[in-house]
Amino acid sequence: MKILIVSGFLGAGKTTFIREMIRRCGIKPVVLENEYGQTDLDAQMLAPDSADVWGLQEGCICCTKSADMANSVIAIENVLEPDLLIIEPSGVAKLGSVIARLKQLEYGRIILLKPVAVVDALAFQRDRKAFADIYENQVRAADTIVFSKLATVSPEETAAMEAVLREMNPEAEIVSSRYEDQPEAWWKSLLTNAFSGRLAEADDALPPDLETVTLTDCRVDSPVGLLSVLNNALWGKYGTVIRAKGILPCTGCGWLQFDLAGGLVKISGYDEPASAECVWIGYGLAQEALEERLCARLKGPHHHHGGHCDHDSGHCGHDGQEHGHADDGHRSCDPGHHGH
Repeated sequence: MKILIVSGFLGAGKTTFIREMIRRCGIKPVVLENEYGQTDLDAQMLAPDSADVWGLQEGCICCTKSADMANSVIAIENVLEPDLLIIEPSGVAKLGSVIARLKQLEYGRIILLKPVAVVDALAFQRDRKAFADIYENQVRAADTIVFSKLATVSPEETAAMEAVLREMNPEAEIVSSRYEDQPEAWWKSLLTNAFSGRLAEADDALPPDLETVTLTDCRVDSPVGLLSVLNNALWGKYGTVIRAKGILPCTGCGWLQFDLAGGLVKISGYDEPASAECVWIGYGLAQEALEERLCARLKGPHHHHGGHCDHDSGHCGHDGQEHGHADDGHRSCDPGHHGH
């Protein structure tokens, strides 16, 4: 079983890269996802593309979840016996530590491939300054470094970023053009090039003390309403949001997928998933405000701030928004809020 690690900071686009690799190489690998927070969103997005998706949540596989990662890898090798296992660590995982732990499992049928680091070109300066320890570890430990989100970045800006990365890791292959434009031979080389054995220093330090808010019964009335929430997040209304992503139903227009990373937001349509879910990562997160906006949670029939309620029909209007009531008159919301 070959193991390919695809690393990168929060919001860099690791899952998108993996989906493109699956498509270009025509493979059905097993994917081991390590999500930051109580969510399996990336697993939902990868499920249609891969044979099997395993998830490790609420912890980081470079430190607190390292034993769980080792046990999962052994179980996958023994039970599923795939030709390829792709491991996507959480965005705050130190790649050097993940490699060090996987090297302990390497024997006979388990072979490490050259690890990949995905670098967000639009958040390059912010991420490497705000989270220098993690960022540099991911870059220094990678054998292949690819840029994401290059569409609006000039060649001069790309060259400047490449120079910084080259100084941090002189030996890595740095792909400075869009990875989507790379030839088939390059994509397939990712699945055959064995790990060089060069290790960045392993580090058992815990990841930064970020908070997560996970909402599992969320919905919006329109794409414009969702865009308003995301713009407010960028402006700091819900705390310092570093990363947010989700899949949720939209009244009258099916399902929507959203991403917030690097100061940018993206909304797109999505085929109906198994469940609605969104996660917010950052500091000082305003959980109740997010619940009120995305779950329309009510405190009770006598706590309305404007608008009208018609509990007989099961609908309410508040500030121009309409929502339904459960039998007890409350909107259901199942949030999770955790500090790491």
